[in-house]
Amino acid sequence: MSGYRGHTFGAFALVPCLIFLGSWVGFSLPTLLSGVLVVFLGALFPDIDTAGRGRRFFLGCICICILACTSTHALWTAGVCAFIGLLALVSRHRTLFHNIYFLLFLTICVAAWSAHLLPQYTKELWWIAFCFVIGCFSHMLLDFGVKRSLSWR
Repeated sequence: MSGYRGHTFGAFALVPCLIFLGSWVGFSLPTLLSGVLVVFLGALFPDIDTAGRGRRFFLGCICICILACTSTHALWTAGVCAFIGLLALVSRHRTLFHNIYFLLFLTICVAAWSAHLLPQYTKELWWIAFCFVIGCFSHMLLDFGVKRSLSWR
């Protein structure tokens, strides 16, 4: 399924389950709502390797992160953001950013780094990472189905 509308609908179908799971774990309403937002971002993220509004949005967010990190002297974090942005610019569609294992690895690395920088928010950051991966996985399921989504390709 192509197009942002289908992927948005796929993420929307997951929202009740995530809200139930997050409230069962004991997250506050702002944390639950940020997780819902991140599910939608995760559902759209794999298409960062296509030209369009989605790419411009994500690359704009990456540029803001790079500027914020540079102004606070977090140069390693700025470098990681720049690397992700460059990967998105040079990769072909449905290659690297449509590999669930790469997205899982990338998300774990970013979440671990963020939890290292902000240890007081570790639980919330891993919740956000989980929601992002769920959104990415919904994208893969809608694009490829179950069997091809989990293949190493």
